[in-house]
Amino acid sequence: MAGVVAMRDNTHLFHMFVPRALHRRGMARRLWQAARDAAIAAGNTTGFTVNASLYALPLYARLGFVATGPKVEMDGIAFVPMRMALD
Repeated sequence: MAGVVAMRDNTHLFHMFVPRALHRRGMARRLWQAARDAAIAAGNTTGFTVNASLYALPLYARLGFVATGPKVEMDGIAFVPMRMALD
Protein backbone atom coordinates (compact mmCIF):
# COMPACT_ATOMS: atom_id res chain seq x y z
CA MET A 1 0.00 0.00 0.00
CA ALA A 2 1.37 3.39 -1.00
CA GLY A 3 -0.81 5.42 1.37
CA VAL A 4 -4.29 6.51 2.40
CA VAL A 5 -6.05 9.84 1.98
CA ALA A 6 -9.62 10.73 3.02
CA MET A 7 -11.69 13.90 2.78
CA ARG A 8 -14.87 14.89 4.59
CA ASP A 9 -17.47 16.98 2.72
CA ASN A 10 -14.90 17.67 -0.02
CA THR A 11 -13.35 20.33 2.24
CA HIS A 12 -11.69 18.72 5.27
CA LEU A 13 -8.66 16.46 4.92
CA PHE A 14 -9.05 14.11 7.86
CA HIS A 15 -6.65 11.26 7.06
CA MET A 16 -3.43 11.09 5.11
CA PHE A 17 -0.95 8.36 5.89
CA VAL A 18 2.12 7.16 3.99
CA PRO A 19 4.30 4.25 5.16
CA ARG A 20 7.59 5.39 6.67
CA ALA A 21 9.51 3.64 3.87
CA LEU A 22 7.88 6.05 1.41
CA HIS A 23 8.38 9.28 3.39
CA ARG A 24 10.13 12.11 1.52
CA ARG A 25 9.48 10.52 -1.89
CA GLY A 26 6.53 12.65 -2.99
CA MET A 27 3.82 10.10 -2.20
CA ALA A 28 1.93 12.37 0.24
CA ARG A 29 2.02 15.20 -2.31
CA ARG A 30 0.57 12.90 -5.00
CA LEU A 31 -2.13 11.63 -2.64
CA TRP A 32 -3.03 15.20 -1.67
CA GLN A 33 -3.14 16.35 -5.30
CA ALA A 34 -5.51 13.50 -6.20
CA ALA A 35 -7.79 14.25 -3.23
CA ARG A 36 -7.72 18.00 -3.91
CA ASP A 37 -8.49 17.54 -7.61
CA ALA A 38 -11.39 15.17 -6.83
CA ALA A 39 -12.83 17.61 -4.27
CA ILE A 40 -12.62 20.52 -6.71
CA ALA A 41 -14.24 18.41 -9.44
CA ALA A 42 -17.03 17.60 -6.96
CA GLY A 43 -17.71 21.30 -6.41
CA ASN A 44 -15.39 22.59 -3.68
CA THR A 45 -14.85 26.29 -4.42
CA THR A 46 -13.84 27.53 -0.96
CA GLY A 47 -10.68 25.69 0.11
CA PHE A 48 -9.54 23.03 2.52
CA THR A 49 -8.92 22.50 6.22
CA VAL A 50 -6.84 19.99 8.14
CA ASN A 51 -6.08 19.39 11.81
CA ALA A 52 -2.37 18.74 11.35
CA SER A 53 -0.46 16.55 13.74
CA LEU A 54 2.67 18.23 15.07
CA TYR A 55 4.75 15.68 13.15
CA ALA A 56 3.04 16.57 9.85
CA LEU A 57 3.12 20.38 10.17
CA PRO A 58 6.11 20.83 7.82
CA LEU A 59 4.46 18.66 5.16
CA TYR A 60 1.20 20.60 5.23
CA ALA A 61 3.08 23.90 5.11
CA ARG A 62 4.96 22.69 2.00
CA LEU A 63 1.61 21.74 0.45
CA GLY A 64 0.37 25.31 0.98
CA PHE A 65 -1.67 25.08 4.18
CA VAL A 66 -1.30 27.86 6.77
CA ALA A 67 -2.02 27.66 10.50
CA THR A 68 -5.27 29.33 11.54
CA GLY A 69 -4.72 29.07 15.27
CA PRO A 70 -2.45 27.76 18.00
CA LYS A 71 -1.86 24.13 18.91
CA VAL A 72 -4.98 22.45 20.29
CA GLU A 73 -5.10 19.37 22.49
CA MET A 74 -8.30 17.35 22.47
CA ASP A 75 -8.72 13.92 24.05
CA GLY A 76 -4.95 13.66 24.37
CA ILE A 77 -4.31 14.40 20.69
CA ALA A 78 -2.38 17.55 19.78
CA PHE A 79 -2.93 19.26 16.43
CA VAL A 80 -2.73 22.62 14.71
CA PRO A 81 -5.77 23.75 12.68
CA MET A 82 -4.71 24.75 9.16
CA ARG A 83 -6.41 26.06 6.03
CA MET A 84 -5.66 26.29 2.33
CA ALA A 85 -7.64 28.76 0.25
CA LEU A 86 -8.39 28.12 -3.40
CA ASP A 87 -7.00 30.78 -5.69
